[in-house]
Amino acid sequence: MSRSPHMAAFMALALMTCGLVHAQKNDIDTLHLPFRALTIEDGLSQGMVNTILQDKYGFMWFGTKDGLNRYDGYTFTVFRQDPEDSTTLRNNYIHALFEDKQGRLWVGTGEGLELFDRDRERFIHAHAGPTPIMDIVQGIAQDAHDDIWLSCNNGLFKLTFAGGSPENGMPLCTIKRYLVNSCLVSADQAGTIWASQHDGNSFHVIPDHAGNERLDTLLLDHTVGTTSTGRTRLELTGMVAAEDTVNQRTYGLHTFGIAQLDGHSERAKTLFEAGSELGQMRGTNAALDGDGRLWIAVYSGIYLFDPASGRLSRVLPRDQNLLLQAQGAKCAYRDRNGLMWIGTSGYGLLTYDPRSARFNTVKSTSCGSMQALPGGRVSIAFHDAFLKEFDPRTNTWPTWIPWTEKVHDPALDRLSRANRVLVRDERGIYWFNHEGLVDL
Repeated sequence: MSRSPHMAAFMALALMTCGLVHAQKNDIDTLHLPFRALTIEDGLSQGMVNTILQDKYGFMWFGTKDGLNRYDGYTFTVFRQDPEDSTTLRNNYIHALFEDKQGRLWVGTGEGLELFDRDRERFIHAHAGPTPIMDIVQGIAQDAHDDIWLSCNNGLFKLTFAGGSPENGMPLCTIKRYLVNSCLVSADQAGTIWASQHDGNSFHVIPDHAGNERLDTLLLDHTVGTTSTGRTRLELTGMVAAEDTVNQRTYGLHTFGIAQLDGHSERAKTLFEAGSELGQMRGTNAALDGDGRLWIAVYSGIYLFDPASGRLSRVLPRDQNLLLQAQGAKCAYRDRNGLMWIGTSGYGLLTYDPRSARFNTVKSTSCGSMQALPGGRVSIAFHDAFLKEFDPRTNTWPTWIPWTEKVHDPALDRLSRANRVLVRDERGIYWFNHEGLVDL
């Protein structure tokens, strides 16, 4: 049966591909997607990207092991410590980035918390009263009362802002400690705080501006994992929360899997139990895409989890030269344009645009009309060829007749190479247009 001419016109723009390859190993599918790399050769200060943020102005910020990077889509601006300048970073190891509801950019480093002064492009070393905040700041979140929570190497802290005039650019605040071990912190849009110890419990925190917080211990709906760290098998350990704002769901990625969290309950619903193929999921960062799927960045690679189906897929670059970068993923982030950013553990950044996933570029000269053929082939008109057919399944040209073979054929003396449209009928006969019709 012949195809619609509208289909042929559409195929002139691109050749569609699926990209989904089913892999039976560990019952995990494999997705091959078109990634692009940004590395130190493009201006990134260092290859280990720990955290990613897009600010209100559209700039992308990347925290690395050696400096903070601001990216405008073309060039990188790098901020590093200068021992001779007290307005630079105290430490170049950037662990966390956060822009609060007031538009302030907070930077968690290996030696405390920084507040970026955009007007002067300088850093204000955060302090609570006379006390500087000097801990390793691993995470930053903001609650419903606009107070800031910090997860550090030695506990969970809350900065309560008191109002009044800032002191040397730093908003006046007090600090209170809640947990004593290395922690992780997240928040949802409602301002609920989710806190977790790397090797201990996770908590649903009900914030209170006056300091009377309630920390409810979270428990899974059934036992998972091991007790090697001293946890019970119902406890969520090393958890980071990720919110699906469209479907109004919050997920907790913890050491032993993925759970759905409920802001009104202390019980978490298990969605996925991690096997050995994912490696260590403790403190795993994830981002939600437009389809409600979780992009999971772990040291063993990039994974895509669909909560609706419960399916996990391994994500690999189509470009074989990028396989090594994808195997050392560290963080995932989705910007406002839907672009997915993956920070790696030493190879810079990978970016994926879902709008380009449906298309594969086939390198060739300029082409004219196209027609879909039986068997999945495509007939394409070229200026330098009499007849060419492309097979998308094999990425080859099984039929290729150059003009030199037909240039002296008297039946074609009125056939021009320009503006040709060729159609193959049900009998397999090609028809060309130009000053009449010519069949072949």
